[in-house]
Amino acid sequence: MAKLIQPPQKFVTPEWIYGCRYLYGNAEAERAAAERLVMESQRTMEDTKKTTERLLFENKKRTEQRLNEVRYRDDELNRSLEANKLETEAVVEMRARVDKMIESLQEILHISQQCLVKRERRIETDLVHDDPEKHLIKEVEVIQGALALLVRTKEQIVEQLRLNRKAKYNLDKDLADKFQALAIDGHVAELHLNSQGNRLVKDAGRMTAKSTSVDEWADFTERNLTSAEKQRRNSVRTRAVADGVLQTTCNDINRQRSSADLALEMRVHELRDAKEKFEEHLKKVKKQITEMEDNILHLGEAIEHRVTALKLVETRLENRTCRPRIELCRDQPQSSLVETDSAIKDIIENLQMRLNQSKDSLKALDRKKLELEHELAIKTLSLFIDETEVMAMRQSMHLSCF
Repeated sequence: MAKLIQPPQKFVTPEWIYGCRYLYGNAEAERAAAERLVMESQRTMEDTKKTTERLLFENKKRTEQRLNEVRYRDDELNRSLEANKLETEAVVEMRARVDKMIESLQEILHISQQCLVKRERRIETDLVHDDPEKHLIKEVEVIQGALALLVRTKEQIVEQLRLNRKAKYNLDKDLADKFQALAIDGHVAELHLNSQGNRLVKDAGRMTAKSTSVDEWADFTERNLTSAEKQRRNSVRTRAVADGVLQTTCNDINRQRSSADLALEMRVHELRDAKEKFEEHLKKVKKQITEMEDNILHLGEAIEHRVTALKLVETRLENRTCRPRIELCRDQPQSSLVETDSAIKDIIENLQMRLNQSKDSLKALDRKKLELEHELAIKTLSLFIDETEVMAMRQSMHLSCF
């Protein structure tokens, strides 16, 4: 057993000294390496601190610059939106003016058409295609043309309003996005190292497929601004055109209305003058009828007187034919009675002819009287239509340019 158990091997002194020196050397090397690592770590910490502070400062600066850019764009959008609102209000007001003009023209057109309808009630000789009718027909045509033009103008205004509101919608949407971006970046700019809520986030810098570049961002807002400005200019032109249409329409219709009124006034003057002349002629005819009736009465009496005288003469002649034999001679009384009988017959015939002529004249005068009375009734009706009805209706035809 003593041979089986071997004592541990012993190092010699040189080996011990070498081993100690080896351990000292390794420890010193490890210590030196650790010391260098500590110094490098301190230097690295100082460098990274400065780098981190610089990066954080630059990041904050860029964020503030970005905030300024967004604010600048936000201000531009707000100015454009305000201009859009003012212009849209002006267009809405213009549409209201056009609506009022259309409504007013429809009323005036109804009056003009009613004037033509009422003048169709004229009868017989007064149912003529005169100047007032020509001017009224032209007035209706002018108003109808103006209405058609105003309807097209209103359609253009409505379409421009739609485009203005579309531009406003894009501006509002862009402003809403800018507002959120300003809120987010403003909050980001206010964060500091000790802010509550700072945390590590996995894939914090990830960007979605919907993300855009700075140029795309700038182009998007620029397109909105450009489109809004374009629509604003178009809107101003549309309002200018609409205002010109209103002015031209108002002037044309008022000019035509004045022409129609003047023609009606002249026609009323002509009718009144004609009516007065017919009344004067009717008065003369009635007077002449009275004179003719008296004349016929006097002629009848004269004929009766002459017949009485003729009876006397012929009775004398007849009595003288009873003279006997030789006494029945053609003496002077006989000749005188025969001549008187012939003369009286001629007188009676002449008076009868005058009587017949007077009766025919009386009949003609009666016919003329009826004609004049009928024509006077026609003129009275025409005058009533043109002066009392038509001109009274046209007094309510007031058209302003709104």
